[in-house]
Amino acid sequence: MEKNKVIKLLEECIKEDGTFPDEYKGIRLKIWAKNQRNIYNNGIHLGNGDIVVFKKGQVSHRLTKLQIKKLNDLNFNWGYQTHTWDEKFMLLKECIREDGTFPNEYKGVNLRSWINNQRSTYNNGKHLENGNIIYNTNILTKLRIEKLDSIGFIWKERLTWDESYALLKECIKEDGSFPDEYKGFNLKDWAINQRIMYNRGKIQENGDIIYKTKKGNRFLLKDQIDRLNEINFVWKERLTWNENYTLLKECIRNDGSVPKVYKDVNISRWLTTQKKVYSIYINDNGEYNESIEKLTTKSKSQLEKLKRLGIFEVDRKWNYKFNVLLDYLKENNGEFPLSTEIYKDVKIGVWINHLRKIYQNGIRQENGTLIHQSYKLTKEQIEKLDSINFTWYVNDSLFKNKTVKDKEQMQCVRRFLLYKMRDYLNGTEISEDLNKELILKL
Repeated sequence: MEKNKVIKLLEECIKEDGTFPDEYKGIRLKIWAKNQRNIYNNGIHLGNGDIVVFKKGQVSHRLTKLQIKKLNDLNFNWGYQTHTWDEKFMLLKECIREDGTFPNEYKGVNLRSWINNQRSTYNNGKHLENGNIIYNTNILTKLRIEKLDSIGFIWKERLTWDESYALLKECIKEDGSFPDEYKGFNLKDWAINQRIMYNRGKIQENGDIIYKTKKGNRFLLKDQIDRLNEINFVWKERLTWNENYTLLKECIRNDGSVPKVYKDVNISRWLTTQKKVYSIYINDNGEYNESIEKLTTKSKSQLEKLKRLGIFEVDRKWNYKFNVLLDYLKENNGEFPLSTEIYKDVKIGVWINHLRKIYQNGIRQENGTLIHQSYKLTKEQIEKLDSINFTWYVNDSLFKNKTVKDKEQMQCVRRFLLYKMRDYLNGTEISEDLNKELILKL
């Protein structure tokens, strides 16, 4: 999708005050707008009214004079937003709920850090006779305190055990799960502390638990344990391998990816650990290495389960994303996506830029595979992409349409021709040093 088409989408959803949703019709407008502001504020202003950003001697981003005019007509804000105390207060007043909770971000403004700052000043600062509070370089005036009080603002930074328990009791579900944050307070960390004391502390004769730390002893009373048991609180700190594997099977997506957190468990982190072990003992072809003999029967069984699941197959994610790209092209008349494009929950724009980077910077092997850093493109994958007329060079259109108008565009064409020369030499025996030299000149 071209920049002009994104501007048309922006026209559909932007409000009179210049605000717009973070995402609209699959396009992440917030990120796109940030990129345009970067070009506008950090780029080089040309005589024709365009603004460009250079990278490695060529134009990497451009805002045309006409595009700037269109965005100005929409009241697009080119500055990096900074808000006064009163402006942030008004935003908080708009979004604060009856129970005193609020979203972390509202209308593109991070309210969480600002609110934490107000609480920190109120609870830790010096209270003056005139009603103002000073903490470090921050000042909370009496009038501001009254304003925040008028909308039911909660000043507490920390809750007592009983207060935390009361909040947990309100939001905990039958299966023992609960939100990380509730009514503006972090329940996740509080729950972790209870589990640490329960599992690592020493049980006393009266049923209390003492947990020794460098800062002193911490206590979990028998009465507190009983109350947590009444609401099905889960005491286990870590899941077993089989429990994590069961969760993995439930949440795995078609492309082999998983959500970061599933049922309050960081399944992504666990999977990363398994992948490291898997790569040591099983190669890209799915065959076991000689070092497999060092593993126990239990570890071999776990590897076999992961192998059958096929989650670490090299081509699985690639083929899935390729099929998503085919669907995107059908819906968009063969037009390739922008780098900010998300389609069917896949960052398809980022993926095709990644493919181009490997193709343009990779060193070709004897079997036709291109390798760049730790990434590779096989001969079969390149042929698949060629079959759909994949654009390997972003600046192809400059050359094909003969629209070279200035020195910057000429540099783009020069780079494009050098890449074509490298491809032409593909069938020629060429030393690795010469190949690297050619890449450096690109």
